Amino acid sequence: MATWRYKKPNRDGHRGLKSLLKYVTFREDAHHKVPENGAERWHNDGLGQTWREVYENRRQIAGQYILAHHFVLSPDPDLMALLPEKNRRAALQELTTQTLSDWYQVRDYAVPEMSFVIHDRETTDENAPGRQMLHTHVFCAGTIPTLEGRTCPMVKERDVVRNKGGLDRETNLNRIAEQNWAAILDREIGLEWRIGRDIEPYLLPDHAAESQANQSTLSTPEVVWELPDIEPETLVPPEPEPPKRSFEISFF
Repeated sequence: MATWRYKKPNRDGHRGLKSLLKYVTFREDAHHKVPENGAERWHNDGLGQTWREVYENRRQIAGQYILAHHFVLSPDPDLMALLPEKNRRAALQELTTQTLSDWYQVRDYAVPEMSFVIHDRETTDENAPGRQMLHTHVFCAGTIPTLEGRTCPMVKERDVVRNKGGLDRETNLNRIAEQNWAAILDREIGLEWRIGRDIEPYLLPDHAAESQANQSTLSTPEVVWELPDIEPETLVPPEPEPPKRSFEISFF
């Protein structure tokens, strides 16, 4: 599942952001012991190569309502395990950058500066504990560039949640992540992974072309949800937990 939270540009928000950046940088996992400076863990797409750079750059391009966006992308461990181990981190890196780029662009926004860290943990569920659970923590600028300068757009609730009809929207973060993940699996291991799994219609191989053809003729009234309706995250968010039904394509 892909999740979204944000930090407010106030004292608590600045303090929480700094703590969160340190947490994702220095947290031990199966791939990294506590690093000396953490720089090797960061994938820099414009926001910084270290937690300090990310923090300072975010302060300079913060918005009126959003100091920073924080996303977590965590594919199903059972589906990730279908990939050769040597290819998994590269696949997750591709999924992360492609999903965030698509999510902004499908909503007619430019892609902001971002940086992310890959974490590697083991599942702790009762049914199948100990599975590898790769996931990314992504940080995006609180504003986006426009021809008139930088702006801080509102985020619609149904563009990030899995319920409330969110997955019916082509602009939904989770839907985009699932579509990109399905495309990566199709390319890397073929279509066999789909056999015996309950696949949503929007994940079928021919759905993307059909959706693009119909996009110009469909228009649905939008209801904007103000940012305060979605609570900011806690100081250090819990790591994602595995799904109860591992056969689903969905993230968690």
